[in-house]
Amino acid sequence: MHTSNSTFKNVLGVFIALALVLAISARTNAQCTLVCNNLVQISLDEDCNFAILPDMILEGGGCPNGNLVVEMKINNIWVPAVLTSANINQTIQVRVRDLISLNICWGYVHVEDKLAPVLTCTDVTLSCAVSTYTPAYLDNVLHIAHAYPAVVENCSSNPTMTYIDTWFDLNCTQTINGQSEISAYVRRVW
Repeated sequence: MHTSNSTFKNVLGVFIALALVLAISARTNAQCTLVCNNLVQISLDEDCNFAILPDMILEGGGCPNGNLVVEMKINNIWVPAVLTSANINQTIQVRVRDLISLNICWGYVHVEDKLAPVLTCTDVTLSCAVSTYTPAYLDNVLHIAHAYPAVVENCSSNPTMTYIDTWFDLNCTQTINGQSEISAYVRRVW
């Protein structure tokens, strides 16, 4: 009879230990509070690729032991939150989920590309007889290789380029960039 009493105490001890573990686990999961920002602006990097991390969306630290995942809603489907050039100028719904407590919060991100393109321009010298000096004329009619600047853009393979010209007349004694015998020049800003 003494052995059965010992077995009962061991089973009771295991049951109490298991109940304590479950109670502590439930308490830890219940303490996970998620609060998301309403709107976060994100600018893409030089690779034009950006993974959103939980800390970028969450306010405060209400889920210290959580297993957090960030997802974005594209075409009504929740997908991993990795932004690319396809997302520029979009406002996208995002959510942060804790895989342990199953708590969720959501907000929005607005995606931008704020890195300016890098332009490399080359001076072009023309005869006074040339009265049209648009880039298209210089390129297509006069076949001048440097009619347009070389452009390196991080997120777009076909950037839109515009320019503003300012005309300067020179008198006979003036020079530009160390060159004389030039009657005028155009300063083109891309």
